[in-house]
Amino acid sequence: MTYQGKYCSLGTVPARWQAGVFSLLIHNGTGFRPSLGSSGSEVASYFDSLLFNDFFFSLREDAVVAFAAMAHTEASTDPAMSERLGNVKKWKVLTCAITEKRLRRMGAMSFALRNFIRGAGKLPIVTFTWSDNGPFIGLLEGNGFVELYREPDYFGAGIDRVCYVRHFTAA
Repeated sequence: MTYQGKYCSLGTVPARWQAGVFSLLIHNGTGFRPSLGSSGSEVASYFDSLLFNDFFFSLREDAVVAFAAMAHTEASTDPAMSERLGNVKKWKVLTCAITEKRLRRMGAMSFALRNFIRGAGKLPIVTFTWSDNGPFIGLLEGNGFVELYREPDYFGAGIDRVCYVRHFTAA
């Protein structure tokens, strides 16, 4: 399947793609930990916070089928993470990644993630997920991410919060 990639910097996401992001959140948010639920207000609040990110889109016929959202972080705002990363001064955070359900395992998220990695340049990329999110963990590990640390039982008994990092490596 062929996808078109688009990048939008902070605050420049066209309204039609914002609607696509919101739709993906509404239809996929129940799989999050903690769940976004199907409440419009919970999803709207999360959506509003996402708009302060850069976006990497996978599109089919100008419709959003997957996206990865990226935030920029510095040591001054998170000194503990800076130390865990080896005292780096800046890094990127993969804050959210969602694929349309019917297109899972068809390359849409891989496409968005590869563009995200290119967009991070030489900076490390950090993301968090839950320990039973096997498909996403596989995607991360297949793209050079390694587990940095985990917080046991963060999402309930037996479900850990896991932090992954991808350091820059020259090709």
